[in-house]
Amino acid sequence: MYDTERLLADIRRTHGPLSKRGADYSQAWDTFNRYVSEAIAKRQTVSVGSFCKIGWRLEESLQGRARMRPHFQLADAFVRAYRLDIKALPAAHERALSQIEEFSPSKAALRYSQNLTKENVFMGLRAIVAAIGEACASGQQVCIDFEVGRLSCSERAVRFDFLAEMYAQEGLEAPAEAPRDADYRPSRTFAPASPEAMSTLNLSGKNDGFSAPLKAHAASLGGWTESLGPEFMSQLLGTVPEGSVASPHAASVTSSARSGKLRVHADAHDRHVARVCSDAEQVVAEQESWEAGIEQLNEKHRQELQQRKDAAKDLQETLKAQMRDVEQQRAEGRQRLIDMASTHDFPNFTENIEKPIYDDFKEKSKLIKEGLDQQVEHKRQAKLAAKLQERETDASHAEASRKEIAIMRLESALKKEVHRAALTEAWEHEKRLNTIKRAIEDPLCRVPGAGATGRANGSGRPRTSTGRPTRRAASWTSWTQPSLEPPQAPAAPSGRPRNCRPRAAWPRWTAHPWQRRACSTAAPPGAAP
Repeated sequence: MYDTERLLADIRRTHGPLSKRGADYSQAWDTFNRYVSEAIAKRQTVSVGSFCKIGWRLEESLQGRARMRPHFQLADAFVRAYRLDIKALPAAHERALSQIEEFSPSKAALRYSQNLTKENVFMGLRAIVAAIGEACASGQQVCIDFEVGRLSCSERAVRFDFLAEMYAQEGLEAPAEAPRDADYRPSRTFAPASPEAMSTLNLSGKNDGFSAPLKAHAASLGGWTESLGPEFMSQLLGTVPEGSVASPHAASVTSSARSGKLRVHADAHDRHVARVCSDAEQVVAEQESWEAGIEQLNEKHRQELQQRKDAAKDLQETLKAQMRDVEQQRAEGRQRLIDMASTHDFPNFTENIEKPIYDDFKEKSKLIKEGLDQQVEHKRQAKLAAKLQERETDASHAEASRKEIAIMRLESALKKEVHRAALTEAWEHEKRLNTIKRAIEDPLCRVPGAGATGRANGSGRPRTSTGRPTRRAASWTSWTQPSLEPPQAPAAPSGRPRNCRPRAAWPRWTAHPWQRRACSTAAPPGAAP
């Protein structure tokens, strides 16, 4: 189990010494516990901003009286930083806590330590708080001893158990987990000395004015008490013991010393009584202020309860009044509707309508009906006329389209016919030209007058004198397509031969673009000029 000793040892190993003057982390932890113990003894709550709040919580008993209960609450920042489970530590509002005192390192160093400074207290407590958080966050078993209780943690679940005697002081039943006693008591080093320790402290001495010795012992409430022997008392009171002789000088010294001693004792007694009275008055005042605060809190709580009851009662009365108003308005509305329906006399079916009024109404209705019928008829005729006009327009458009299509077809047919005639004429023209060319190239071929040898065979090929066709084939250019140029008009008949044409009628280029062969423009030999 991870206890306080292991915690302080780990801090020393990790952070080193607290100061160069020999201050230790255990002293800082003892100082913090002394501070907390005294605050709890005064019924106060100590708040350590980054760690916890430890002190008292006000709660109301069944008899209606407020009572105090020990309270421990971890700071929200500490819980979030180390992700702890605090279901076992009930949270309380600051209004439910007793008087809160912020932890002061300066006050702790001055009043509850011997050689620590406020920096030592602050740095030591911060290191201890961080080590406690890391140990709890690790999930191991942790048990840290406080002077007023014990902080334990298991699997990140934190709980704090106060001593059973704190519950007994307030008349409360101590929980079963509350420790009965604690071995860790750092406040005992600052507690009043015990009678045994006080008995060992004494002081003795002599006074020139007295022959008897003086002895003093430590008082339980602080200071010293003198122990006067019989010889000193006899000298102080002016009596002489048996068997001794008093001198005049001793008598004078004795009287002066007695008066001074009595005066000192009286002054000390007065101071002691004044101090006791002031302490008693302070305690009474604190008790009265405490009771007044408790009574004020109770009164404030009662006032808040009464205010809540009054507010709830006022709200209930307001809602009831609103419900009554709504019901009354609804009833008045129904009555108003009934009255309005009962006051007028229309329609009155018990009386007959006079005939002239009825005839006039009937005539007006007839006129209105006729006017409406005329309007309907006009609209119908207008729609019919618009529909007829639209149909005529469509028919005219259709007729124009048919005519245009017929004209286009006729023009297309005419163009085809003209093109076909041009092609036929060009073919015949080319054929005649080829015949003439062959006649020119072949000397045996006669001019058109010698058609007996060529055409008598029924073929267009020239033949020899024996009647056999020439071996020379016609040029392949003669079988090309005709020229795309428009045909020339036929020349007027003249005295030339049939196979001869004027020079202007001869085609200059062949039809194919890849075979641009020019025809000779010179007249064939033997042709007519």
